[in-house]
Amino acid sequence: MIEIRKGVSKYRILFCIIISFITLLISGVFDWDCDPVTGIDKIIGDAVICIFCLALIYRLGILKGAGFRRKGYARGILLGIPFYVIGIFANIIGNASTNLGLLNWCGTTTFCIFLFNMFLVGANEELLMRSLIFNYLNEGYSNEVNGRKKAVLVTALIFGAIHIPNVFFMDTLAVMVQAVNAASAGVLFTVIYSYTKNIWANITIHALVDFLALFLEKCFVGGSSVLSVQLSVTQAIVMIVAGSVPPLAVAIIYEKKIKTKVSKVL
Repeated sequence: MIEIRKGVSKYRILFCIIISFITLLISGVFDWDCDPVTGIDKIIGDAVICIFCLALIYRLGILKGAGFRRKGYARGILLGIPFYVIGIFANIIGNASTNLGLLNWCGTTTFCIFLFNMFLVGANEELLMRSLIFNYLNEGYSNEVNGRKKAVLVTALIFGAIHIPNVFFMDTLAVMVQAVNAASAGVLFTVIYSYTKNIWANITIHALVDFLALFLEKCFVGGSSVLSVQLSVTQAIVMIVAGSVPPLAVAIIYEKKIKTKVSKVL
């Protein structure tokens, strides 16, 4: 374990990029039904990624700061309220032209699979980005001026970048919107995590926002989502502004107004 830590300590960002790329490869392997968002194959792939991240967290010796505790969960759920609003609005935007009266329920089995998918998506991305990458970078930059902010920024940029391969099954402009907005959301996700130190809260928030954003498309025949819409350049710009400015603004507010209060709770 010591040898591993020494070997990657000088190249922390590169190491984080490599492990993120590995998780993308794992996702690619477990894609049998041409639906990279949901399905039994997606469940298996996300489970494998979770195990991969947990193994690295353990081997790197950063388990203590990975957020596996009860304390801070309720605070994290409350801090995640902006994400729930984003998820609801994403569903509304994605179904702006959908006739809700013509939607047909896909069934309980489909709903349960979708629900489990969203939980595992939240789990694998939060374990990777917060428990592993941010935790590891924050530890490495702890002695640097603004080291934590650097860790937050790098984590957010990697989080945005891992959405770029979605270009293989989504509209190019939609992918650009998703990548930029994911990076912005990544800042808020990481700020919430850095205060609560509770990864369960982050997983819950992440799962809920994805559930809210994709619910109609994945659980109703005839439903749609922001992942399937065709965007114009103007629409893409509007969605980037609407999707990235609020999370960044809230993250700044949390940084300035909540840090002391949350620190007392921990």
